[in-house]
Parts: sequence; structure tokens; C-alpha cells
Amino acid sequence: MSGRGKQPAARPATDQLAGLAGRLGDRDRQLCQLLHDHQVLTTDQLAHLLATPPRTLQQRLAELTALQLVDRFRPHTGVGAGSAPYHYLLGEAGARVLAAEAATSLEGLGWQPEQLLRLAAANGALAHLLGVNSLLAALTHAAHTRAGSRLVCWWPARRCQARWGRLITPDAYVRWQDPSGEVDYFLHHDPGQPDPGQLGGLLAGYNDLATATTITTPVLWWLTDADREAGLRRLLDGQPLLVPVATANPTCGHPADPVWLPTSSPDGSQRYRLGGLGHPQPWQPTGTRMVAPPRPRTHAHATPAVRVEGLGPWR
Repeated sequence: MSGRGKQPAARPATDQLAGLAGRLGDRDRQLCQLLHDHQVLTTDQLAHLLATPPRTLQQRLAELTALQLVDRFRPHTGVGAGSAPYHYLLGEAGARVLAAEAATSLEGLGWQPEQLLRLAAANGALAHLLGVNSLLAALTHAAHTRAGSRLVCWWPARRCQARWGRLITPDAYVRWQDPSGEVDYFLHHDPGQPDPGQLGGLLAGYNDLATATTITTPVLWWLTDADREAGLRRLLDGQPLLVPVATANPTCGHPADPVWLPTSSPDGSQRYRLGGLGHPQPWQPTGTRMVAPPRPRTHAHATPAVRVEGLGPWR
């Protein structure tokens, strides 16, 4: 998968793994773990997640690719569009190192190369995943650069599936702090235009979870543009909601900024900062629609999904 027109490298020999592990620094291990957790990441996304200059990162990614610790591919582009940038996956050697350090097997680690190959070939699924990971990278970068901001927790879709898969299918479960407050939420990225029945089934799962746990965690939808956001808000109108719901799109600004519009507010109303959604005030109904304000209880202990403090140089 490494580049176009190249034959895959030979499988790493078992007796080489100990030597490879000894050559990895903390940042290399963090990079491998990020690729395992989030499946596909671009250089720019990794640069934000690791707080590393892109040029330095590109050099190290080339070295890690040669060692089969990571793999890479370029998605297909249309005629005249030029080459797409490299997209990075966890390679077999990297998966074996992570599995050995966790005292498990590749199967126990959950590394599935066939699934990654299918993802690399599926433009729709890949675009969706990259959109979700772009939000992860944007919030991590904000946590690096904005005083008082912290990405406390980010559970990707696979971890959410393992915990709540019978009821809900979010793209992530997130806890965010900034000077305006702290909020836990379930994230959905650009669901397109589901029909009312599909949307009703999705929301029913969140209603059932809220009823079972007595925790009313907000559900936030990030749409790719204003028209998609308006379309989703029309579909949400009239849906029975036991949980707070808000929408946003990138034309309004950065996801941590005042871009979030609760469904309890009419279009054109005040939008709120991400941290501010942890307070009851944004969810107070302005019309007849009622939703419960977020409760202080959360679904998970605060376990950081990414390290936001800086690390030393590559070694």
C-alpha cells in the first residue's frame, strides 16, 4: 500500500521487532498509537496532534514507513487534480510492537489490515473518517495553543461501538474544557440527508440511553456546509428529543468557537462556544420544544485520547 505502483515490502521478521522497539522514542510510539486508534491520518492532522512541524514530521514518517512501522497510500483523485497527499495507517511492524507492549496478539490488539485496505479504497467512508479526524486535530491544536483549553477525552467510533453499540453509533465521545466551561458530548459528522425514519431511529437510541442512565449528554452534529446544516435542522424539527442537540458547520468558524446552535433555538439565534454547551443556559427553550439540560454526570472517566503536552525531539 506504500505509494502507487510499488510492491508491498516483505513482512517484518519476528527477530527484528525487539530491535525496532528499541529504536522508537516516545513520540514514535504515540504516533503509532494514534494511527491505531484513529485508523487513517494525514500529515497535517498528525502535525496538529503531535504539535510537530510538518517538515520534521514528514522526514520521520518516511523513516517509519521504511521500517514498516507505518504504511501510507494516496487516495485516487480525478483527472487533472494532481496527486493526493499521503495518508498514513499503522503498519504491521508498528502493530506488532504495540501488541507486544500490551502483552497481546495482533488479533487482541484489533489490528485488521483487510479492513484498512477496504477503507483506503472506499472514498465515501474514507472522507467521513478524515472529516471526523480533522475535528480531533482541530481541537487538539486548539488545546495546544489556547490558554485554558483542554481536550480531556476523545473516544473514537470503535470504542463507542464497544460500549454503546446496541443503542447508539456516534463518531466520537468527547470531553472538552475551555474558559467558558466543560462539556461532554456525542459527535456526529455530516450525516448527509437521512430520511426522517432513519433520523428518528438514531435519536431513539440516544433517548433510550438517557432514560437508562439518567445522563442527558448533548449530541452535536458537525455539517460540511450551511445548506447541510439547514437541511438537518429541518429534519430535526418536531423530532422527540430527550437529549440536547446542537448543530454547526465550518463556515461559522472553528469548532471550539461560538459556532454551535441548539435545536431549542431558532435559526439565526446566538451560537455558543463548545465549552459553554456544558451550562444549562444554551439549552433553555425559546419556543415550545423542551429538552433536558446537561447533567453534571458523565459516561466515562477522563482518560486522555491524545497527549497535548509537547514531547522532545525525534530520536
